[in-house]
Amino acid sequence: MQISIVTTMGVLPWAGSEELWFLAALAMAEHGTQVEVCYPVIRGWAPKMDTLRQAGIEIHGYGTHNHRLNGWTSAFNAKFRGSQGQLPFPSPGNWKQADLVVVSQGGISDGLGWIEYLAQNGLPFAIICQANTVASWPDDLLAARLRAAYSAAKRVFFVSEDNLRLFRTQTAYDVNNAEVIWNPLQSGTPALPLPWPGGQETVLKLAMVGRMEPFAKGQDLLIEALADPEIRKLPIEVNLHCHGPWEATCRRLIEQLDLDRVKLAPYATPEEIWTLNHALLLPSRHEGMSLAMLEAMWLGRPVIATAVAGAISEIIDGESGFLIPGASTALVIDALRSAWEQRHRLESMGTQAAERLRNRMPADPGSTLAGKLAALGGNPLQS
Repeated sequence: MQISIVTTMGVLPWAGSEELWFLAALAMAEHGTQVEVCYPVIRGWAPKMDTLRQAGIEIHGYGTHNHRLNGWTSAFNAKFRGSQGQLPFPSPGNWKQADLVVVSQGGISDGLGWIEYLAQNGLPFAIICQANTVASWPDDLLAARLRAAYSAAKRVFFVSEDNLRLFRTQTAYDVNNAEVIWNPLQSGTPALPLPWPGGQETVLKLAMVGRMEPFAKGQDLLIEALADPEIRKLPIEVNLHCHGPWEATCRRLIEQLDLDRVKLAPYATPEEIWTLNHALLLPSRHEGMSLAMLEAMWLGRPVIATAVAGAISEIIDGESGFLIPGASTALVIDALRSAWEQRHRLESMGTQAAERLRNRMPADPGSTLAGKLAALGGNPLQS
């Protein structure tokens, strides 16, 4: 059996949305499945691709290293090959002969060119959707294309129930071929909750972990909230373990607002982060099932998150964390004030978060997905 995995995330060499298919690919290869991975070469090579190769997985880059040339070749393909979508060219590999092609998307439509090509040519495929957002609502034409393409999939996997609900609303999708699966923990996450840092009586230390991507992750909302005169008076320290192409701008904004308690922190391991910090801040405008959230909860830290996507299902407001009702500076201010006022409860909230996650999360989400994909490909994995 051959399974080809196409990842359409083309901005960064690697991101949290890649972890699920990565672990599933390794699990399938370990069980003897022939696995191929296709990735957009414009994003560059990631060290984890070396891990895939070492496991015997074939890797093929598609598209070119030039954004403009990619656009031209996609337009040519759409016009002269009859595809509505933008299948990048060249697209090497054996994916056209695979028993199942898995298209892993960062959102709901960034892999639509691939999906439409697979559907129009009768090739067996499945879809993984990591995030969804109300900010890029499909118009009628795009909604119709998504309905047609998704309905041809053997299975559509979303990583949060709320994002699946949103997709059905956005597109009036009524086909019963979709389900919710779990994202995994980051590799290197300790198995047991970490000891509580203590010290929140004098300084409450909060961490924000993930991409430096304000339009999605909401770093701007956090910075503006911390500049509020009343919040400035509170002994709250925020460590931004965030990196990306918006980092210099955020640093400049922090300096302009004279936020000396906001630190742009270097890369650190989960253990290093959560040995020092009391809670995770996640003021996202949109999400999937945040790996940073899963990691913090697993290690016994409460999460202060916008009520979007996976946070809705995993955080019980006031018990295992705080849900921010919406993505606005005023609501983030309210959440920070609540966290400070209830700082004496944070340790017990972290304990509840860890217990809840262990009761709900599969032991190995990557292997769980591997089993589902192998079954769709016609050759279930042998235990």
